[in-house]
Amino acid sequence: MGNRSKPAEVNALQNDTATVLKRRLTKLIVNNKEKVRLIDNYQRNMKVIDEAFNTIKEATGLTDIEEIQNIFIKGEEQNYGLLTYVDVLNQEIDNLEDMNLHLREKNQSMKVQLQLI
Repeated sequence: MGNRSKPAEVNALQNDTATVLKRRLTKLIVNNKEKVRLIDNYQRNMKVIDEAFNTIKEATGLTDIEEIQNIFIKGEEQNYGLLTYVDVLNQEIDNLEDMNLHLREKNQSMKVQLQLI
């Protein structure tokens, strides 16, 4: 009877091993599908970027990507400087408007005082 239980144990062990391997295989398939999806997205993004650079190259006549990048960076720096300058001017306008309102109120108050005299 001891010999008969050995094949059953081996069969059960083989079934357990097959189940574990099937789970691992399923997990690997899912992981690979995700990796393929990420690679596809990356390739699509690279294609869009390449097309954009080619359009810029055609429009500007520039062929060096670094030169195009430097022009964009300088443009962004200039835009930031202009935005900062506009903010300063808006603050000055607000201050002048407040001062103007205060002077009008003071002028009106003086007119009232002169009428009382």
